[in-house]
Amino acid sequence: MTPAFSLAGISKRYPDFSLRDVSLTLPEGQVMGLVGVNGAG
Repeated sequence: MTPAFSLAGISKRYPDFSLRDVSLTLPEGQVMGLVGVNGAG
């Protein structure tokens, strides 16, 4: 199946933590939410 959305090898640094080599693939028809500590996303 062809992904509707795909990220590969993403990195980001913040003062308190960092993300390294994060990958995400969402197939067509799947729904995902990214929600932060305060619920704002």
